[in-house]
Amino acid sequence: LENMSRLSLVILLCLLPTVLSLKCIVGGDINGVQLFDELPCTAAALYCYKMTTTLSNGLSTMSKNCDPGIVCTKTGCTSSTNGVELCCCKTDDCNGAAGASLLMTSLVAIGAAWAWS
Repeated sequence: LENMSRLSLVILLCLLPTVLSLKCIVGGDINGVQLFDELPCTAAALYCYKMTTTLSNGLSTMSKNCDPGIVCTKTGCTSSTNGVELCCCKTDDCNGAAGASLLMTSLVAIGAAWAWS
Protein backbone atom coordinates (compact mmCIF):
# COMPACT_ATOMS: atom_id res chain seq x y z
CA LEU A 1 0.00 0.00 0.00
CA GLU A 2 2.87 2.37 0.80
CA ASN A 3 4.37 1.83 -2.69
CA MET A 4 0.97 2.56 -4.22
CA SER A 5 0.75 5.84 -2.29
CA ARG A 6 4.21 6.84 -3.49
CA LEU A 7 3.29 5.96 -7.07
CA SER A 8 0.11 8.02 -6.79
CA LEU A 9 2.10 10.98 -5.47
CA VAL A 10 4.64 10.72 -8.31
CA ILE A 11 1.85 10.58 -10.91
CA LEU A 12 0.11 13.57 -9.32
CA LEU A 13 3.33 15.60 -9.30
CA CYS A 14 3.96 14.73 -12.96
CA LEU A 15 0.46 15.84 -13.97
CA LEU A 16 0.45 19.04 -11.92
CA PRO A 17 2.31 21.22 -14.49
CA THR A 18 -0.17 20.16 -17.19
CA VAL A 19 -3.16 21.00 -14.99
CA LEU A 20 -1.71 24.38 -14.00
CA SER A 21 -0.42 25.35 -17.45
CA LEU A 22 -2.06 27.85 -19.75
CA LYS A 23 -4.37 26.35 -22.38
CA CYS A 24 -4.37 27.96 -25.82
CA ILE A 25 -6.00 27.35 -29.14
CA VAL A 26 -3.22 25.97 -31.37
CA GLY A 27 -3.18 25.48 -35.13
CA GLY A 28 -3.31 27.27 -38.40
CA ASP A 29 -4.97 27.96 -41.68
CA ILE A 30 -3.92 25.28 -44.18
CA ASN A 31 -4.98 25.92 -47.80
CA GLY A 32 -8.01 27.87 -46.63
CA VAL A 33 -9.06 25.18 -44.11
CA GLN A 34 -8.72 26.27 -40.52
CA LEU A 35 -7.64 23.46 -38.19
CA PHE A 36 -7.40 24.45 -34.55
CA ASP A 37 -7.54 22.61 -31.23
CA GLU A 38 -7.30 23.49 -27.55
CA LEU A 39 -4.02 22.25 -26.09
CA PRO A 40 -2.17 22.73 -22.81
CA CYS A 41 0.98 24.80 -23.22
CA THR A 42 4.33 24.06 -21.63
CA ALA A 43 4.96 25.55 -18.21
CA ALA A 44 7.12 28.26 -19.85
CA ALA A 45 4.19 29.73 -21.82
CA LEU A 46 3.13 33.19 -20.69
CA TYR A 47 0.76 34.08 -23.55
CA CYS A 48 -1.62 32.71 -26.15
CA TYR A 49 -1.52 34.50 -29.48
CA LYS A 50 -3.36 34.81 -32.77
CA MET A 51 -1.42 36.11 -35.77
CA THR A 52 -3.28 37.07 -38.93
CA THR A 53 -1.28 37.95 -42.04
CA THR A 54 -2.98 39.58 -45.03
CA LEU A 55 -1.11 38.74 -48.22
CA SER A 56 -0.68 41.05 -51.21
CA ASN A 57 -3.30 39.06 -53.18
CA GLY A 58 -5.90 39.78 -50.48
CA LEU A 59 -5.89 36.29 -48.99
CA SER A 60 -5.03 35.90 -45.34
CA THR A 61 -3.42 33.26 -43.17
CA MET A 62 -3.85 32.73 -39.46
CA SER A 63 -1.85 30.94 -36.80
CA LYS A 64 -2.62 30.45 -33.11
CA ASN A 65 -0.23 29.15 -30.50
CA CYS A 66 1.35 29.35 -27.05
CA ASP A 67 4.23 31.77 -26.48
CA PRO A 68 6.86 32.00 -23.71
CA GLY A 69 7.29 35.73 -24.32
CA ILE A 70 9.20 35.61 -27.61
CA VAL A 71 6.39 36.70 -29.95
CA CYS A 72 4.36 38.56 -27.32
CA THR A 73 5.62 41.08 -24.79
CA LYS A 74 2.25 42.43 -23.60
CA THR A 75 -1.46 41.70 -23.95
CA GLY A 76 -3.57 43.31 -26.64
CA CYS A 77 -3.50 43.61 -30.43
CA THR A 78 -1.04 45.37 -32.69
CA SER A 79 -1.03 45.83 -36.47
CA SER A 80 1.99 46.41 -38.66
CA THR A 81 2.27 48.09 -42.03
CA ASN A 82 3.18 44.78 -43.69
CA GLY A 83 -0.30 43.31 -43.06
CA VAL A 84 0.35 41.41 -39.84
CA GLU A 85 -2.03 41.66 -36.88
CA LEU A 86 -0.85 40.08 -33.62
CA CYS A 87 -3.16 39.60 -30.64
CA CYS A 88 -1.71 38.36 -27.34
CA CYS A 89 -3.56 37.34 -24.17
CA LYS A 90 -2.96 35.51 -20.89
CA THR A 91 -6.06 33.43 -20.06
CA ASP A 92 -7.17 29.96 -21.10
CA ASP A 93 -8.46 29.81 -24.69
CA CYS A 94 -8.32 33.60 -25.01
CA ASN A 95 -6.96 33.42 -28.57
CA GLY A 96 -10.27 32.35 -30.08
CA ALA A 97 -12.65 29.45 -30.47
CA ALA A 98 -11.25 26.10 -31.48
CA GLY A 99 -13.41 25.80 -34.59
CA ALA A 100 -12.89 22.50 -36.38
CA SER A 101 -10.61 20.61 -34.02
CA LEU A 102 -7.81 18.43 -35.30
CA LEU A 103 -9.20 15.51 -33.32
CA MET A 104 -12.71 15.90 -34.72
CA THR A 105 -11.38 16.29 -38.27
CA SER A 106 -9.30 13.13 -37.85
CA LEU A 107 -12.26 11.18 -36.46
CA VAL A 108 -14.48 12.25 -39.36
CA ALA A 109 -11.81 11.20 -41.87
CA ILE A 110 -11.35 7.81 -40.18
CA GLY A 111 -15.12 7.28 -40.04
CA ALA A 112 -15.50 8.15 -43.71
CA ALA A 113 -12.66 5.82 -44.70
CA TRP A 114 -14.21 3.01 -42.65
CA ALA A 115 -17.69 3.61 -44.11
CA TRP A 116 -16.43 3.39 -47.70
CA SER A 117 -14.18 0.38 -47.17
